[in-house]
Amino acid sequence: MEAELDTRRIAEEKRKSEEALLIATLEEQVNRKTRTADDAIACAKAALEQVSFCEETIIASTIAQDEAEAVAEAESIVAANTEGVVDTYEVPPSASTLEAQRWEFLRSEGRSVTT
Repeated sequence: MEAELDTRRIAEEKRKSEEALLIATLEEQVNRKTRTADDAIACAKAALEQVSFCEETIIASTIAQDEAEAVAEAESIVAANTEGVVDTYEVPPSASTLEAQRWEFLRSEGRSVTT
């Protein structure tokens, strides 16, 4: 009877040992796959940042080029339209100047009403 118990105990310990080894192997595989996935995610993020930087650079240079072309075109149109025209151009007052003038007018009107 005791030999049978020892046999069962040894079989149970062997089964537990095999299960522990299997669990350790699976955990190692999971950790390895997690590290691989983390590395892949880091590479993807770096690639995305590089692509985003390239896109931003391309967009910025395109905008700058279009602005330069638009300014050049506007200058050529203005030059063509004003060729031979000699007019004086009065600069309109700024918004702050207009507001100051309005307040001065209202102040002077207020004084004249009270006197």
